[in-house]
Amino acid sequence: MFKTFANAWKIPELRKKILFTALIVLIFRVGSAIPVPFTNILIEGGNLVQDGSTFLNYLIMMTGDAFNYGTLFALSITPYINSSIIMQLLCVAIPPLERLAKEEDGQKKIASITRYVTVVLGIIQSVAYYFYIRSAGYLSKAADGSAYTGFAMVFQAIVIILCFTAGTALIMWLGEQINDKGIGNGLSIGGVVARAEIMNSLSANSISTFGGSPVTAAGALANLEYLLAHDLPGNAARTGAVLRAELDTALGRIPVVADVRGKGLMIGIELVAPGTDRPAPASAARVMEL
Repeated sequence: MFKTFANAWKIPELRKKILFTALIVLIFRVGSAIPVPFTNILIEGGNLVQDGSTFLNYLIMMTGDAFNYGTLFALSITPYINSSIIMQLLCVAIPPLERLAKEEDGQKKIASITRYVTVVLGIIQSVAYYFYIRSAGYLSKAADGSAYTGFAMVFQAIVIILCFTAGTALIMWLGEQINDKGIGNGLSIGGVVARAEIMNSLSANSISTFGGSPVTAAGALANLEYLLAHDLPGNAARTGAVLRAELDTALGRIPVVADVRGKGLMIGIELVAPGTDRPAPASAARVMEL
C-alpha cells in the first residue's frame, strides 16, 4: 500500500488531487468541531445521546461525533444519501422521471433535483434535531437563566435550523469538489473514529450502509424486476463482448495501452507511458474528455 501511495505521490497531477482531497477532509473535521450558535452541549460537557440508543450511536459514528455535540456538520451527509435513494426509486416508479434520466442531459437534471431534495430533507432533519436538543435542555438561556420566549425563541430556532441545513449543503458541495478535483467519489470518503463505549454499543458486525430494511428491500426488488424485464444483464454481456473485442485490438497496437481488464460493461483500461509501466494520468485525462 505504501509503495502504491509513494508511486502516486511522484505524479504531480495525482499529488495535487491527494492534497486537495486531504484539505477537504480537514475542512470537514474542522466543521465537525464548530458548535452551532445558541447550543451549549460542548460548553456544559454534556452527552446528547444516552447509553443504549444504538441508532443514535450509529449516527454519532457516521458524523464523527458531530451529531452528539450539535456542531455545524451534525447531520453529515445523511440528507444527501436519503435524497439520492429517494430519487433513484422515483426514477423507476415515475415514468416522466425515468424518461428524463435517459435524456442527453438527464443525469445532470436529476443531480440538480437531488440537491434540492437534499436541502428540503436537511431542513426537515434540522427541525427534528432542534426539538431533540431543546428537549434535552442544551439550548442557550436568557441572562436570568430562563428559556427564551416569543421572538427570541423563534429567532433562536431559525438560526439553529439554518446552521444545520447550511452544514449539510456545504458537505454536499465539498463532496462534489472532490469529485471534480480530488480522488474518487468524495461523498463516499469516510472513516470512523469514536470512543470505545460508542463503538462497543453496536451489536452489528460492521457499520456498513448496506444494511437491509423493508424499504431498501422493496427498492432492491424493484431494481431487480426492472433489470430482468428489460434484459439489461444480457444487453451488458452482448455490448461488453463487442466493446472488449475492439479494445483488445489496441493491445500491442497502441503504446499507451498496457492492459484491458473486466467483464461485461465493467471494463478498465490501464494506460502507461510508452515503453514503461508508469501510469499516464495525462493520457487518461484526455480519454475522459472525449
